[in-house]
Amino acid sequence: MKSLLLLFSALALGYFNTPTPLTLQEAIDKGMVEAKFESTGDYSGEAINVKIKWLKGKKQPLTIPHGTQFISDDEYDQDIFILEDQDIFVQSNQEESYPLLGYCCQANNAAPNESSGFTMSTAKSKDLLSLAKFCNNKRLDDHSKQAAVWAISDNNSISDIYDIENPMVKNLRKEVARIKNIEDNWYSTVTDYEMDEERNIARQPVEVKGDLQYEFKRSGKLSYAVYDENDELIKHLGDGLPITRPGSYSFGFNLKVEGWKPGKYSVKLSMNGNIIHSQAFEV
Repeated sequence: MKSLLLLFSALALGYFNTPTPLTLQEAIDKGMVEAKFESTGDYSGEAINVKIKWLKGKKQPLTIPHGTQFISDDEYDQDIFILEDQDIFVQSNQEESYPLLGYCCQANNAAPNESSGFTMSTAKSKDLLSLAKFCNNKRLDDHSKQAAVWAISDNNSISDIYDIENPMVKNLRKEVARIKNIEDNWYSTVTDYEMDEERNIARQPVEVKGDLQYEFKRSGKLSYAVYDENDELIKHLGDGLPITRPGSYSFGFNLKVEGWKPGKYSVKLSMNGNIIHSQAFEV
């Protein structure tokens, strides 16, 4: 019994002696550390390097909380937004560099150059803060997080959050739709983000995919095709698909759109030569 009490006391002492994490900003305000913030040259993922020098006081974990926004020193470069709490454990009194996960939040600006500077702040956008609260402590891939940030910061399509067979990504997309107070799209757009020589980031749609749904009132032969916003035929996708009886049907839709002109399109279902249903999408 005595040994158990001693063990409990040791555990309790260890617990209460564990340093309480400070935010990095609190440590700076108290003069405990000095910090510089530099771009890694990436616009997404490990996008920020924090260079920290410990000045005084007992070393303890430092936290950069979700909702932090790093403001670029260059007004033409994107700011970097932090979606999840991240801890830094300083090991020495020498200046040390620590990478942070962050995501550009001004899609129309250029990606920051390597070693370009930032000022740490708290985001003013309530919508971005809501997104960060949702994403914190969730295992989401970088593409989905970046697409979600740009959907809110720059009104990019939420269809770019495309890996919705993953339940966590599907929930992320639902949350973005809720924050933006919009209906979710019926389709997903597989996209690449490419950076040009001027460090501008271009959105490159590769594929549109989703489900075509319709309740047929009678049987017949179904065909479907894609039209542009001027209602000009772009591509036939299928002909002569038999609908053997009335009822609700769902058809998988996969369309390669790499190199297509950005704009509005629609896929239209026809039966016996007459258009009976249309579903719109954008590239």
